[in-house]
Amino acid sequence: MNKVDFLRKLNQALGILEPNERKEILDFYEERFYSGTVYENKSEAEVISELESPDVIARNVLSEYGINSKYVKTKEERYEHVSVFRVVLLLMFDMFILTWLAPSLLAVSFSLFASLISYIPTAMAILGEFGSNATYIFMFVTAIYIFLLLFAMVVFDLFVFVCKKTVLWHMNVFKIRGRAKVAKKMHRVGVEPWFRRHKKASGFRKFLFVGAIVAVIFSGYQIYKDDAGIISEYQNQTLITDEYTLDVSSDIENLVSWNLDVDYDDLDVEIVAINGDFIKVTHNYYEKNQFSLLFNEESNLLKTSNKVKFDLFNIDFFKYLFMDRQNVVIEVPKELLINIVDVETAIGNVEMLAINTGTLDVITATGRITLDTMEISGKVDLNVATGNIKATNIESTNSDATVIFSVTTSTGNIYLNNVEFLRINVNVETGRVTIKDIGSATSPVTYVNTSGGTGSVNYEEVYSEAVTITASTGSISYYNDDEFTPTTLVLNTNTGHIDQNIN
Repeated sequence: MNKVDFLRKLNQALGILEPNERKEILDFYEERFYSGTVYENKSEAEVISELESPDVIARNVLSEYGINSKYVKTKEERYEHVSVFRVVLLLMFDMFILTWLAPSLLAVSFSLFASLISYIPTAMAILGEFGSNATYIFMFVTAIYIFLLLFAMVVFDLFVFVCKKTVLWHMNVFKIRGRAKVAKKMHRVGVEPWFRRHKKASGFRKFLFVGAIVAVIFSGYQIYKDDAGIISEYQNQTLITDEYTLDVSSDIENLVSWNLDVDYDDLDVEIVAINGDFIKVTHNYYEKNQFSLLFNEESNLLKTSNKVKFDLFNIDFFKYLFMDRQNVVIEVPKELLINIVDVETAIGNVEMLAINTGTLDVITATGRITLDTMEISGKVDLNVATGNIKATNIESTNSDATVIFSVTTSTGNIYLNNVEFLRINVNVETGRVTIKDIGSATSPVTYVNTSGGTGSVNYEEVYSEAVTITASTGSISYYNDDEFTPTTLVLNTNTGHIDQNIN
Protein backbone atom coordinates (compact mmCIF):
# COMPACT_ATOMS: atom_id res chain seq x y z
CA MET A 1 0.00 0.00 0.00
CA ASN A 2 1.31 3.47 -0.90
CA LYS A 3 0.28 6.95 0.22
CA VAL A 4 -2.45 7.31 -2.39
CA ASP A 5 -4.08 4.00 -1.44
CA PHE A 6 -3.84 4.83 2.26
CA LEU A 7 -5.49 8.25 1.88
CA ARG A 8 -8.15 6.87 -0.48
CA LYS A 9 -9.16 4.17 2.02
CA LEU A 10 -9.16 6.68 4.87
CA ASN A 11 -11.33 9.04 2.81
CA GLN A 12 -13.83 6.23 2.16
CA ALA A 13 -13.92 5.19 5.82
CA LEU A 14 -14.67 8.79 6.77
CA GLY A 15 -17.49 9.12 4.26
CA ILE A 16 -20.02 9.90 6.99
CA LEU A 17 -18.28 13.22 7.69
CA GLU A 18 -18.78 16.46 5.79
CA PRO A 19 -16.22 17.26 3.03
CA ASN A 20 -14.54 20.01 5.05
CA GLU A 21 -14.25 17.66 8.03
CA ARG A 22 -12.67 14.93 5.91
CA LYS A 23 -10.29 17.45 4.29
CA GLU A 24 -9.00 18.56 7.68
CA ILE A 25 -8.13 14.98 8.65
CA LEU A 26 -6.69 14.02 5.26
CA ASP A 27 -4.53 17.15 5.23
CA PHE A 28 -3.11 16.11 8.60
CA TYR A 29 -2.03 12.69 7.28
CA GLU A 30 -0.82 14.23 4.00
CA GLU A 31 1.47 16.39 6.13
CA ARG A 32 2.57 13.32 8.06
CA PHE A 33 3.66 11.59 4.84
CA TYR A 34 5.45 14.74 3.68
CA SER A 35 7.46 15.21 6.87
CA GLY A 36 8.27 11.49 7.01
CA THR A 37 9.59 11.20 3.48
CA VAL A 38 11.27 14.62 3.17
CA TYR A 39 12.66 15.33 6.64
CA GLU A 40 13.06 11.83 8.05
CA ASN A 41 14.19 10.12 4.79
CA LYS A 42 11.59 7.37 5.18
CA SER A 43 9.74 5.56 2.45
CA GLU A 44 5.94 5.72 2.18
CA ALA A 45 5.76 2.11 3.30
CA GLU A 46 7.77 2.92 6.43
CA VAL A 47 5.49 5.83 7.27
CA ILE A 48 2.42 3.61 6.79
CA SER A 49 3.90 0.96 9.07
CA GLU A 50 4.13 3.55 11.85
CA LEU A 51 0.48 4.53 11.47
CA GLU A 52 -2.68 2.67 12.41
CA SER A 53 -4.79 1.23 9.63
CA PRO A 54 -7.29 3.57 7.86
CA ASP A 55 -10.22 1.70 9.44
CA VAL A 56 -8.84 2.11 12.98
CA ILE A 57 -8.04 5.78 12.38
CA ALA A 58 -11.55 6.36 11.01
CA ARG A 59 -13.16 4.63 13.96
CA ASN A 60 -11.19 6.77 16.43
CA VAL A 61 -11.94 9.97 14.51
CA LEU A 62 -15.66 9.21 14.33
CA SER A 63 -15.64 8.52 18.07
CA GLU A 64 -14.11 11.97 18.67
CA TYR A 65 -16.90 13.42 16.54
CA GLY A 66 -19.47 11.63 18.70
CA ILE A 67 -20.45 9.21 15.94
CA ASN A 68 -20.91 5.51 16.62
CA SER A 69 -20.21 3.72 13.34
CA LYS A 70 -22.17 0.72 14.64
CA TYR A 71 -25.42 2.69 14.34
CA VAL A 72 -24.60 5.37 11.76
CA LYS A 73 -23.70 3.98 8.34
CA THR A 74 -24.51 6.86 5.96
CA LYS A 75 -24.35 10.64 6.02
CA GLU A 76 -28.15 10.80 5.95
CA GLU A 77 -28.45 8.63 9.06
CA ARG A 78 -26.24 11.13 10.83
CA TYR A 79 -29.02 13.73 10.81
CA GLU A 80 -32.26 11.88 10.13
CA HIS A 81 -34.46 8.98 11.33
CA VAL A 82 -34.52 9.47 15.11
CA SER A 83 -34.95 6.07 16.77
CA VAL A 84 -37.88 5.92 19.21
CA PHE A 85 -36.27 3.01 21.03
CA ARG A 86 -33.04 4.94 21.57
CA VAL A 87 -35.00 7.99 22.78
CA VAL A 88 -36.86 5.87 25.34
CA LEU A 89 -33.61 4.23 26.43
CA LEU A 90 -31.99 7.66 26.78
CA LEU A 91 -34.87 9.03 28.87
CA MET A 92 -34.76 6.00 31.15
CA PHE A 93 -31.03 6.54 31.63
CA ASP A 94 -31.65 10.21 32.48
CA MET A 95 -34.38 9.42 35.00
CA PHE A 96 -32.96 6.41 36.78
CA ILE A 97 -29.17 6.75 36.49
CA LEU A 98 -27.99 10.22 35.51
CA THR A 99 -30.12 12.04 38.11
CA TRP A 100 -28.11 10.45 40.94
CA LEU A 101 -24.85 9.48 39.24
CA ALA A 102 -23.68 12.92 38.09
CA PRO A 103 -24.63 14.81 41.30
CA SER A 104 -23.08 12.05 43.41
CA LEU A 105 -19.78 12.17 41.51
CA LEU A 106 -19.72 15.96 41.74
CA ALA A 107 -20.54 15.94 45.46
CA VAL A 108 -17.88 13.30 46.19
CA SER A 109 -15.22 15.17 44.22
CA PHE A 110 -16.03 18.49 45.92
CA SER A 111 -16.04 16.79 49.33
CA LEU A 112 -12.62 15.28 48.62
CA PHE A 113 -11.23 18.62 47.48
CA ALA A 114 -12.75 20.35 50.53
CA SER A 115 -11.23 17.77 52.87
CA LEU A 116 -7.78 18.77 51.62
CA ILE A 117 -8.14 21.99 53.63
CA SER A 118 -7.60 19.95 56.76
CA TYR A 119 -4.01 19.42 55.61
CA ILE A 120 -3.13 22.89 56.90
CA PRO A 121 -3.26 22.01 60.61
CA THR A 122 -1.61 18.69 59.78
CA ALA A 123 1.31 20.45 58.15
CA MET A 124 1.77 22.51 61.27
CA ALA A 125 2.81 19.36 63.10
CA ILE A 126 5.92 18.82 60.95
CA LEU A 127 8.39 19.61 63.71
CA GLY A 128 6.17 19.55 66.78
CA GLU A 129 7.45 19.35 70.30
CA PHE A 130 7.19 15.55 70.29
CA GLY A 131 10.48 15.27 68.44
CA SER A 132 11.58 13.60 65.24
CA ASN A 133 8.83 10.99 65.35
CA ALA A 134 6.36 13.68 64.26
CA THR A 135 8.38 14.07 61.05
CA TYR A 136 7.60 10.48 60.03
CA ILE A 137 3.94 11.00 60.83
CA PHE A 138 4.00 14.21 58.81
CA MET A 139 5.54 12.40 55.83
CA PHE A 140 2.99 9.62 56.01
CA VAL A 141 0.01 11.97 56.32
CA THR A 142 1.33 14.21 53.53
CA ALA A 143 1.55 11.20 51.23
CA ILE A 144 -2.01 10.22 52.10
CA TYR A 145 -3.20 13.72 51.26
CA ILE A 146 -1.40 13.52 47.92
CA PHE A 147 -3.23 10.27 47.16
CA LEU A 148 -6.45 11.99 48.24
CA LEU A 149 -5.76 14.88 45.85
CA LEU A 150 -5.06 12.53 42.94
CA PHE A 151 -8.16 10.48 43.73
CA ALA A 152 -10.26 13.65 43.88
CA MET A 153 -9.03 14.58 40.41
CA VAL A 154 -9.92 11.09 39.14
CA VAL A 155 -13.45 11.34 40.54
CA PHE A 156 -13.93 14.83 39.11
CA ASP A 157 -12.62 13.67 35.73
CA LEU A 158 -15.09 10.79 35.88
CA PHE A 159 -17.87 13.32 36.50
CA VAL A 160 -16.72 15.35 33.46
CA PHE A 161 -16.52 12.16 31.39
CA VAL A 162 -20.09 11.18 32.32
CA CYS A 163 -21.34 14.66 31.46
CA LYS A 164 -19.52 14.70 28.09
CA LYS A 165 -20.75 11.27 27.09
CA THR A 166 -24.28 12.13 28.17
CA VAL A 167 -24.34 15.35 26.13
CA LEU A 168 -22.98 13.58 23.06
CA TRP A 169 -25.43 10.73 23.51
CA HIS A 170 -28.32 13.21 23.58
CA MET A 171 -27.03 14.99 20.49
CA ASN A 172 -26.55 11.70 18.63
CA VAL A 173 -29.95 10.28 19.58
CA PHE A 174 -31.77 13.44 18.49
CA LYS A 175 -29.53 13.88 15.41
CA ILE A 176 -28.59 17.44 16.28
CA ARG A 177 -26.58 19.17 13.55
CA GLY A 178 -23.21 20.58 14.46
CA ARG A 179 -22.60 17.95 17.09
CA ALA A 180 -19.30 17.05 15.48
CA LYS A 181 -17.87 20.49 16.32
CA VAL A 182 -19.23 20.20 19.85
CA ALA A 183 -17.69 16.74 20.20
CA LYS A 184 -14.29 17.99 19.09
CA LYS A 185 -14.38 20.84 21.59
CA MET A 186 -15.60 18.61 24.41
CA HIS A 187 -12.82 16.14 23.66
CA ARG A 188 -10.42 18.75 25.11
CA VAL A 189 -12.41 19.19 28.33
CA GLY A 190 -11.44 17.27 31.45
CA VAL A 191 -8.58 16.64 33.82
CA GLU A 192 -6.74 14.06 31.71
CA PRO A 193 -7.00 16.08 28.45
CA TRP A 194 -5.60 19.09 30.34
CA PHE A 195 -2.63 17.08 31.58
CA ARG A 196 -2.04 15.72 28.07
CA ARG A 197 -1.75 19.29 26.81
CA HIS A 198 0.53 20.35 29.68
CA LYS A 199 3.46 17.96 29.76
CA LYS A 200 5.24 19.63 32.67
CA ALA A 201 2.15 19.43 34.84
CA SER A 202 1.70 15.81 33.85
CA GLY A 203 5.29 15.08 34.80
CA PHE A 204 4.84 16.82 38.14
CA ARG A 205 1.74 14.72 38.82
CA LYS A 206 3.71 11.54 38.16
CA PHE A 207 6.45 12.83 40.45
CA LEU A 208 3.90 13.43 43.23
CA PHE A 209 2.47 9.95 42.79
CA VAL A 210 5.86 8.22 42.91
CA GLY A 211 7.02 10.44 45.75
CA ALA A 212 3.89 9.64 47.75
CA ILE A 213 4.48 5.91 47.32
CA VAL A 214 8.07 6.25 48.50
CA ALA A 215 7.02 8.43 51.44
CA VAL A 216 4.32 5.97 52.53
CA ILE A 217 6.72 3.02 52.40
CA PHE A 218 9.58 4.80 54.17
CA SER A 219 7.60 6.65 56.84
CA GLY A 220 5.24 3.75 57.31
CA TYR A 221 8.17 1.48 58.06
CA GLN A 222 9.59 3.99 60.56
CA ILE A 223 6.22 4.38 62.27
CA TYR A 224 5.72 0.63 62.38
CA LYS A 225 9.20 0.17 63.84
CA ASP A 226 8.71 2.80 66.52
CA ASP A 227 4.90 2.78 66.88
CA ALA A 228 4.95 2.01 70.59
CA GLY A 229 7.26 4.93 71.30
CA ILE A 230 5.29 7.34 69.14
CA ILE A 231 1.93 6.52 70.73
CA SER A 232 3.35 6.50 74.23
CA GLU A 233 4.74 10.01 73.75
CA TYR A 234 1.18 11.22 73.34
CA GLN A 235 -0.69 8.88 75.67
CA ASN A 236 1.66 9.29 78.64
CA GLN A 237 0.84 12.95 79.04
CA THR A 238 -1.27 13.60 82.13
CA LEU A 239 -4.54 15.46 81.87
CA ILE A 240 -4.52 18.43 84.29
CA THR A 241 -7.71 19.59 86.00
CA ASP A 242 -8.38 23.06 87.43
CA GLU A 243 -11.62 24.01 89.18
CA TYR A 244 -13.13 27.45 89.69
CA THR A 245 -16.25 28.21 91.77
CA LEU A 246 -18.43 31.20 92.61
CA ASP A 247 -21.19 31.47 95.20
CA VAL A 248 -24.32 32.93 93.53
CA SER A 249 -26.82 32.20 96.29
CA SER A 250 -27.66 35.88 96.72
CA ASP A 251 -28.25 36.29 93.00
CA ILE A 252 -30.56 33.28 93.05
CA GLU A 253 -32.47 34.76 95.97
CA ASN A 254 -32.72 38.22 94.36
CA LEU A 255 -33.57 36.84 90.88
CA VAL A 256 -30.46 38.37 89.29
CA SER A 257 -29.70 37.02 85.81
CA TRP A 258 -26.26 36.11 84.47
CA ASN A 259 -24.73 35.92 80.99
CA LEU A 260 -22.30 33.27 79.72
CA ASP A 261 -19.69 34.20 77.11
CA VAL A 262 -17.51 31.30 75.91
CA ASP A 263 -14.86 31.57 73.18
CA TYR A 264 -12.48 28.61 72.74
CA ASP A 265 -10.09 27.56 70.00
CA ASP A 266 -9.61 23.87 70.82
CA LEU A 267 -11.79 22.91 73.79
CA ASP A 268 -14.98 20.92 74.06
CA VAL A 269 -17.68 22.74 76.03
CA GLU A 270 -20.30 21.16 78.29
CA ILE A 271 -22.84 23.37 80.07
CA VAL A 272 -25.16 21.61 82.53
CA ALA A 273 -27.66 22.57 85.21
CA ILE A 274 -27.05 21.29 88.74
CA ASN A 275 -28.57 21.58 92.21
CA GLY A 276 -26.81 24.03 94.50
CA ASP A 277 -25.74 27.65 94.85
CA PHE A 278 -22.36 27.64 93.10
CA ILE A 279 -21.27 28.15 89.51
CA LYS A 280 -18.50 25.63 88.96
CA VAL A 281 -16.09 25.60 86.03
CA THR A 282 -13.84 22.56 85.49
CA HIS A 283 -10.98 22.90 83.00
CA ASN A 284 -9.33 19.64 81.82
CA TYR A 285 -6.23 20.30 79.72
CA TYR A 286 -2.72 19.39 78.66
CA GLU A 287 -1.73 22.95 77.87
CA LYS A 288 -3.53 26.05 79.10
CA ASN A 289 -3.18 27.83 75.73
CA GLN A 290 -3.90 31.25 77.22
CA PHE A 291 -6.95 29.98 79.07
CA SER A 292 -8.78 32.72 80.91
CA LEU A 293 -11.83 32.80 83.16
CA LEU A 294 -13.54 35.87 84.56
CA PHE A 295 -16.42 36.03 87.06
CA ASN A 296 -17.58 39.64 86.70
CA GLU A 297 -19.97 40.09 89.58
CA GLU A 298 -20.68 43.71 88.69
CA SER A 299 -22.04 42.95 85.25
CA ASN A 300 -23.06 39.38 86.16
CA LEU A 301 -20.96 37.89 83.37
CA LEU A 302 -19.02 34.64 83.18
CA LYS A 303 -16.46 35.12 80.43
CA THR A 304 -13.97 32.43 79.45
CA SER A 305 -11.69 31.87 76.48
CA ASN A 306 -8.53 30.21 75.23
CA LYS A 307 -6.29 30.88 72.27
CA VAL A 308 -4.06 28.44 70.42
CA LYS A 309 -0.95 29.79 68.77
CA PHE A 310 -0.83 28.12 65.37
CA ASP A 311 2.93 27.95 65.11
CA LEU A 312 4.18 26.04 62.08
CA PHE A 313 6.72 24.20 64.22
CA ASN A 314 4.86 23.77 67.49
CA ILE A 315 1.31 22.44 67.60
CA ASP A 316 -0.17 19.41 69.32
CA PHE A 317 -2.20 18.26 66.34
CA PHE A 318 -1.97 14.57 67.11
CA LYS A 319 -3.47 14.95 70.58
CA TYR A 320 -6.82 14.56 68.81
CA LEU A 321 -5.73 11.11 67.68
CA PHE A 322 -4.20 9.66 70.83
CA MET A 323 -5.22 11.82 73.81
CA ASP A 324 -8.38 12.43 75.72
CA ARG A 325 -10.09 15.57 74.53
CA GLN A 326 -9.42 18.81 76.42
CA ASN A 327 -12.66 20.28 77.69
CA VAL A 328 -14.42 22.71 79.98
CA VAL A 329 -17.47 21.77 82.04
CA ILE A 330 -19.60 24.69 83.23
CA GLU A 331 -22.09 23.74 85.94
CA VAL A 332 -24.82 26.30 86.59
CA PRO A 333 -27.39 26.18 89.44
CA LYS A 334 -30.85 25.31 88.17
CA GLU A 335 -32.39 28.22 90.07
CA LEU A 336 -30.00 30.82 88.65
CA LEU A 337 -31.52 32.97 85.90
CA ILE A 338 -29.50 32.94 82.66
CA ASN A 339 -30.19 35.73 80.18
CA ILE A 340 -27.72 35.13 77.33
CA VAL A 341 -25.56 32.14 76.42
CA ASP A 342 -23.01 32.87 73.70
CA VAL A 343 -20.62 30.04 72.76
CA GLU A 344 -18.05 30.00 69.97
CA THR A 345 -15.44 27.31 69.26
CA ALA A 346 -12.99 26.71 66.43
CA ILE A 347 -12.39 23.01 67.05
CA GLY A 348 -14.65 21.54 69.69
CA ASN A 349 -18.00 20.01 70.54
CA VAL A 350 -20.70 21.90 72.42
CA GLU A 351 -23.18 20.11 74.71
CA MET A 352 -25.92 21.67 76.85
CA LEU A 353 -28.21 19.84 79.26
CA ALA A 354 -31.19 21.17 81.22
CA ILE A 355 -30.09 24.78 80.86
CA ASN A 356 -32.78 27.48 80.91
CA THR A 357 -31.80 30.70 79.19
CA GLY A 358 -33.05 33.78 77.39
CA THR A 359 -31.22 33.75 74.05
CA LEU A 360 -28.78 31.15 72.77
CA ASP A 361 -26.05 31.58 70.13
CA VAL A 362 -23.67 28.73 69.36
CA ILE A 363 -21.08 28.79 66.58
CA THR A 364 -18.46 26.13 65.90
CA ALA A 365 -16.23 25.63 62.88
CA THR A 366 -15.51 21.94 63.39
CA GLY A 367 -17.52 20.03 65.96
CA ARG A 368 -21.02 18.99 66.90
CA ILE A 369 -23.74 20.78 68.84
CA THR A 370 -26.04 18.84 71.20
CA LEU A 371 -28.92 20.38 73.14
CA ASP A 372 -31.21 18.41 75.44
CA THR A 373 -34.10 19.33 77.77
CA MET A 374 -33.92 23.12 77.75
CA GLU A 375 -36.32 26.02 78.24
CA ILE A 376 -35.51 29.12 76.20
CA SER A 377 -37.40 32.41 76.16
CA GLY A 378 -35.57 34.12 73.28
CA LYS A 379 -34.18 33.26 69.89
CA VAL A 380 -31.84 30.35 69.17
CA ASP A 381 -29.10 30.41 66.53
CA LEU A 382 -27.00 27.26 66.01
CA ASN A 383 -24.31 27.36 63.33
CA VAL A 384 -21.76 24.67 62.39
CA ALA A 385 -19.40 24.64 59.41
CA THR A 386 -18.51 20.94 59.63
CA GLY A 387 -20.43 18.84 62.13
CA ASN A 388 -23.82 17.57 63.26
CA ILE A 389 -26.51 19.39 65.21
CA LYS A 390 -28.92 17.58 67.53
CA ALA A 391 -31.64 19.24 69.61
CA THR A 392 -34.24 17.32 71.62
CA ASN A 393 -36.92 18.42 74.07
CA ILE A 394 -36.40 22.16 73.61
CA GLU A 395 -39.28 24.34 74.78
CA SER A 396 -39.86 28.00 74.05
CA THR A 397 -41.41 29.93 76.95
CA ASN A 398 -42.16 32.87 74.66
CA SER A 399 -45.44 33.02 72.72
CA ASP A 400 -44.07 35.72 70.40
CA ALA A 401 -44.28 34.35 66.86
CA THR A 402 -41.21 36.36 65.80
CA VAL A 403 -38.87 34.26 67.99
CA ILE A 404 -37.02 31.84 65.70
CA PHE A 405 -35.17 28.59 66.29
CA SER A 406 -32.50 28.73 63.55
CA VAL A 407 -30.13 25.89 62.63
CA THR A 408 -27.41 26.00 59.97
CA THR A 409 -24.66 23.59 58.91
CA SER A 410 -22.56 23.39 55.77
CA THR A 411 -21.49 19.76 56.07
CA GLY A 412 -23.33 17.67 58.64
CA ASN A 413 -26.65 16.17 59.68
CA ILE A 414 -29.41 17.94 61.61
CA TYR A 415 -31.79 16.19 64.00
CA LEU A 416 -34.61 18.04 65.77
CA ASN A 417 -37.07 16.24 68.05
CA ASN A 418 -39.79 17.90 70.11
CA VAL A 419 -38.55 21.44 69.54
CA GLU A 420 -41.51 23.57 70.61
CA PHE A 421 -40.80 26.87 68.89
CA LEU A 422 -43.42 28.65 66.79
CA ARG A 423 -40.92 29.30 64.00
CA ILE A 424 -38.18 26.85 62.99
CA ASN A 425 -35.70 27.54 60.20
CA VAL A 426 -33.17 24.93 58.99
CA ASN A 427 -30.40 25.36 56.41
CA VAL A 428 -28.01 22.63 55.28
CA GLU A 429 -25.78 22.25 52.23
CA THR A 430 -24.53 18.68 52.49
CA GLY A 431 -26.23 16.49 55.05
CA ARG A 432 -29.45 14.80 56.16
CA VAL A 433 -32.25 16.63 57.98
CA THR A 434 -34.66 14.85 60.34
CA ILE A 435 -37.41 16.78 62.14
CA LYS A 436 -39.88 14.96 64.42
CA ASP A 437 -42.68 15.71 66.86
CA ILE A 438 -43.21 19.41 66.25
CA GLY A 439 -46.55 20.86 67.41
CA SER A 440 -49.80 18.92 67.21
CA ALA A 441 -52.86 18.74 65.00
CA THR A 442 -54.82 20.86 67.47
CA SER A 443 -51.98 23.24 68.30
CA PRO A 444 -49.70 23.66 65.29
CA VAL A 445 -46.64 25.91 65.21
CA THR A 446 -46.43 28.88 62.83
CA TYR A 447 -43.94 27.57 60.30
CA VAL A 448 -41.19 25.01 59.77
CA ASN A 449 -38.82 25.76 56.90
CA THR A 450 -35.97 23.60 55.60
CA SER A 451 -33.58 24.55 52.83
CA GLY A 452 -31.71 21.35 52.07
CA GLY A 453 -28.89 20.41 49.75
CA THR A 454 -27.68 16.98 48.68
CA GLY A 455 -29.05 15.02 51.64
CA SER A 456 -32.56 13.81 52.35
CA VAL A 457 -35.13 15.80 54.35
CA ASN A 458 -37.47 13.80 56.60
CA TYR A 459 -40.45 15.25 58.50
CA GLU A 460 -42.42 13.05 60.86
CA GLU A 461 -45.27 14.28 63.05
CA VAL A 462 -44.61 17.89 62.11
CA TYR A 463 -47.73 20.02 62.53
CA SER A 464 -47.27 23.56 61.26
CA GLU A 465 -49.47 26.13 59.58
CA ALA A 466 -46.77 26.66 56.96
CA VAL A 467 -44.32 23.99 55.80
CA THR A 468 -41.64 24.63 53.20
CA ILE A 469 -39.08 22.01 52.18
CA THR A 470 -36.65 22.57 49.32
CA ALA A 471 -33.73 20.34 48.34
CA SER A 472 -31.29 20.48 45.46
CA THR A 473 -30.67 16.76 44.93
CA GLY A 474 -32.00 15.15 48.10
CA SER A 475 -35.29 13.34 48.58
CA ILE A 476 -38.18 14.60 50.72
CA SER A 477 -40.37 12.62 53.11
CA TYR A 478 -43.27 14.11 55.09
CA TYR A 479 -45.64 11.90 57.13
CA ASN A 480 -48.09 12.63 59.95
CA ASP A 481 -50.27 10.15 61.82
CA ASP A 482 -53.02 12.65 62.62
CA GLU A 483 -55.09 14.18 59.84
CA PHE A 484 -53.78 17.69 59.30
CA THR A 485 -53.28 19.95 56.30
CA PRO A 486 -50.95 22.98 56.51
CA THR A 487 -52.30 26.27 55.21
CA THR A 488 -49.15 26.59 53.12
CA LEU A 489 -47.32 23.49 51.87
CA VAL A 490 -44.32 23.67 49.54
CA LEU A 491 -42.30 20.53 48.76
CA ASN A 492 -39.68 20.94 46.06
CA THR A 493 -36.60 18.95 45.01
CA ASN A 494 -34.69 19.17 41.75
CA THR A 495 -33.70 15.53 41.27
CA GLY A 496 -34.86 13.64 44.37
CA HIS A 497 -38.24 12.01 44.96
CA ILE A 498 -41.07 13.16 47.26
CA ASP A 499 -43.04 10.86 49.59
CA GLN A 500 -45.84 12.31 51.73
CA ASN A 501 -49.30 11.59 53.08
CA ILE A 502 -50.37 15.20 53.56
CA ASN A 503 -53.52 16.15 51.67
